[in-house]
Amino acid sequence: MQAENRPGLWEQVVSRSKARCAASQIDSNSPLTFTSQDKRHLPHVRREAARLPRLLSGAFAAAEDGQIKWPLFVSGPPGTGKTCGVLVLCDVVSRSEYWVFEDFAQFWLDAKFDRAERTEHGRRIEGGGRELPKTVRYRPRTFWPWVERLPLVVIDDIGLRDRANDSQYEALKLLLDRRVGLPLVLTSNHDLDTIGKIFDARIYDRLFAGTLVELHGPSLR
Repeated sequence: MQAENRPGLWEQVVSRSKARCAASQIDSNSPLTFTSQDKRHLPHVRREAARLPRLLSGAFAAAEDGQIKWPLFVSGPPGTGKTCGVLVLCDVVSRSEYWVFEDFAQFWLDAKFDRAERTEHGRRIEGGGRELPKTVRYRPRTFWPWVERLPLVVIDDIGLRDRANDSQYEALKLLLDRRVGLPLVLTSNHDLDTIGKIFDARIYDRLFAGTLVELHGPSLR
């Protein structure tokens, strides 16, 4: 599943992919609906919308109007605002899902073997205004339909290791295929060429067909 490591081969793959993607057009993409909600994901992590890099806030504004191609791939060195930025986005999109990539891949692997469970909000108590928690089990036949119904999926830190194992590759490829034209944001410390080498040309191709935001500058921490 890894890209072949022969001199010049990757450059040829990238060139062909860019030419094909430049010639293709996606007719429409789902806009994001911004609302107000609590910090459901990583509430201990500080984030401020006013401090977002201009490139990132501009991409989010375009996403609200349905003017960008999904997926949105955000890359840049540590500290440039990637994670805080996507958390700000999750805070204003109801029912958004935020995952660190390796956790998402592991959860999909667990779902394949019928052992994926997590606690979610359940039905609202009549008159009380609170929601009862419930345990939800995910299986292969229910996992991806659930992913497809989500208003927004955010996957943080793809490509943390030099190589992706088979289950990680499968999780990312299926995610990209299932969320075509739907709001999907992925972040990485690596640029797209490096991600293509960690995974393969098919992953590169799917990411390149979307919107790329490359952040630079000093650490914001």
